[in-house]
Amino acid sequence: MSLRITVDPAHVSEGTTVAEGPWRSFLRALARERLVIVGGAIVGLVVLLALLAPVLVALTGHGPTDQFRDEAVDGFGIPTGPSASFWFGADGSGRDVFIRAVTGAQVSLAVGIPATTLALLAGTTLGLIAGFFGGRADSVISLVIDVTLSFPFLVTALCLVILNRGENGQPIVPPVAVVVVVIALFSWTFFARIVRGQVIELRRRPFIEAAESIGASRSRLIFREIVPNILPLAIVYWGVQLPLNIVGEATLSFLGVGVVPPTPSWGNMIADAQASALFQSQPWMLLGPGLFLVVTVLGFNLLSSGLQNALDPARSR
Repeated sequence: MSLRITVDPAHVSEGTTVAEGPWRSFLRALARERLVIVGGAIVGLVVLLALLAPVLVALTGHGPTDQFRDEAVDGFGIPTGPSASFWFGADGSGRDVFIRAVTGAQVSLAVGIPATTLALLAGTTLGLIAGFFGGRADSVISLVIDVTLSFPFLVTALCLVILNRGENGQPIVPPVAVVVVVIALFSWTFFARIVRGQVIELRRRPFIEAAESIGASRSRLIFREIVPNILPLAIVYWGVQLPLNIVGEATLSFLGVGVVPPTPSWGNMIADAQASALFQSQPWMLLGPGLFLVVTVLGFNLLSSGLQNALDPARSR
């Protein structure tokens, strides 16, 4: 992927036609990209449901941890299926699957968005330093990236969760915060590698050489010339990495080392359904959180694909 680069208007003589700036060109391409519209609509719907979770709780009268055994579980212990009162049916404890899935959307977004954003900030900063300054800085940061990638994700997460337990067995730090840190620690390296390579490529561009030849300072080169050209690419990769991190959170919760029950998470809801085997008679126990997870990941993937297409000059003509 490459971004159309233009020189600073301050460096162009009067009467010269200047190509459209990178941000304006990027936004114009976004407006024409159907995948951005479709993906954005799906993501917007999921975010809206997550924000409206308290309203849905008030309308239904079903909290995410409230149990309605008399209404939602029959005499044989089989939970009810979808109905006017329980839109996705109930689980084995008589809890509303739809309300729990919507609340789980809050948890997944509350983990995925901060974790990916932290990874974006850390990875972009370190990749920028490595690519711009090179030499020892590049060697040290590249070594840190290689060391970080050598740690297995699940084993590291398990170790951090164990270390997070106090003498009474209760977590010292909220588990959600631990999951955010774990995911961010394993995500920043991808941002750093992409940004580093892009900065090295940009350093060879004529407009950078022109800016250096007229005595532009390092801070000007970084913040006025390089950052505006790598930021759209970093944002696109943020959209690519976010659904992976949401799946990562669901995986940790499924294994019991993420969000702790009874707080609903798509991962621990799927784990509960699988453990009880009641999903064979009430499949929405499994389909509810699974559908939310698939739709959310699909929406972000479509959005990120559209963003990537918008950055492709061959498709923006």
